Amino acid sequence: MLFGNIAPSPYDLQFSLLGVPIRVHPSFWVITLLMGVMGSSSAPADAVMWVVAVFVSIVVHEMGHAIVQRRFGGKPHVVLYSFGGLAFGNGADEAPSKQILISLAGPAAGFLLAMLTVAAIAATGRAIVPHADQTQFNAIVQQYRGAQGFTLPWGTYWFGAFSSPQLSRLVHDLLYVNIWWGILNLMPVYPLDGGQIARQLLLYARSPSWGVQASLKLSIGVAAALALWFFMSGAQFAAVLFGMLGYSNYQTLGAYRNSRGGG
Repeated sequence: MLFGNIAPSPYDLQFSLLGVPIRVHPSFWVITLLMGVMGSSSAPADAVMWVVAVFVSIVVHEMGHAIVQRRFGGKPHVVLYSFGGLAFGNGADEAPSKQILISLAGPAAGFLLAMLTVAAIAATGRAIVPHADQTQFNAIVQQYRGAQGFTLPWGTYWFGAFSSPQLSRLVHDLLYVNIWWGILNLMPVYPLDGGQIARQLLLYARSPSWGVQASLKLSIGVAAALALWFFMSGAQFAAVLFGMLGYSNYQTLGAYRNSRGGG
């Protein structure tokens, strides 16, 4: 989940999935394509595969939220735009435990898609080997005339490249988005899912006023640290994103304090 709702435009793509209305604003395609073009490869086909992977992944992520929202009494709809998407619950149970489960459902759906993608690779007969195993790596390169890698938090793995470079790229991007974006989305930065979870826990710990302010302060600190880390790592897009999130939480904290007379 990112930022707030956005007004409909005449160019929105609209459809339903499992009874959930989905609207895609043109800004989603523009920003996602820009990210693809700014990626490591300048090939137009790779940029298109990136857009496909991000679209599928975010729809799956938001549907995870929407399905659980519906389970808890909501009438959800999904909007995709600019930096991501939103699943609006419209009447879903507001109990903290239910809201935490709703927040967890999005990343969980993405991790499940990543697992299914790995299972699909294995179903083709391709071995998935760790980076450190040079013998098996050389074997798959020789057998498939190339290898495609993907990185998990604990190491890099390789599988035999598909005959279509675009298919190999699509598989790589699906794994990258659903694993790494899922992890980042669990960071305690509001309004990411991790930030939503942190707020619910902090609201439960003490008073609502303390919980809101504590969640905003936590968001500012974590966002600033991540923005600096991404900047130092050369990931400029992610640095800008977390910088924006940190500043947004800083502004919200100031406005919240002012609304309560500085308390």
